Amino acid sequence: MNFESPCGLSGKAPLLLIPLILLCGCSTLHVPMTPLNFKPEEMLRANSSGLALAIKPIEGVNEYWDLFNDNLPEIGITAAWISLRNTSGDTLDLSCSKWNLQIGERRFARIGDSKVLDKYYKSRHIRMYQMSADLKARRDLETIVLHAGRLRASGKVEGLVFFQVDPSLASSWTRGSLLHISNIRGAGGKRIEVNLSLVYASPRG
Repeated sequence: MNFESPCGLSGKAPLLLIPLILLCGCSTLHVPMTPLNFKPEEMLRANSSGLALAIKPIEGVNEYWDLFNDNLPEIGITAAWISLRNTSGDTLDLSCSKWNLQIGERRFARIGDSKVLDKYYKSRHIRMYQMSADLKARRDLETIVLHAGRLRASGKVEGLVFFQVDPSLASSWTRGSLLHISNIRGAGGKRIEVNLSLVYASPRG
């Protein structure tokens, strides 16, 4: 008997196994549906060549459970709410920008927006999930993540950014770390980069 489960798996399953599969613990990542709102004093800031950067690292077990219903640093995923504002008089192009998080001597790359859920499923060993829940999570991620493209003068964008880090460092990932954004193009093709130390961020439990 051919069988396709609501968790996106297909194959042959005995009739008696169907109820068990239908009741399986299908799960996916909870994604915030509305923009995050932080007090100005909670944001760390830097400005380079007309690009103003503000960041609120998501820190501590409680903040991750409140936003994602999971302690993501435990599996090597960290997140930050980032705002970018163009204070120059020219368009800034971030469509090819490169994002890295430096912790000590090690550098960790930003997780591509479409790869966040894939990394989550793999790290949590989730092999079955409801397709409808997965599609919803991907749509919500598309809405809430930072889309850094061409930023016109006085323009502003904000959203979540995720990084893949060593789980052994993730619980205190802001201590002494540095956010580095490079390959930003300004007027006349000028290359701009922004560095912001997160040393003043203090993880909370």
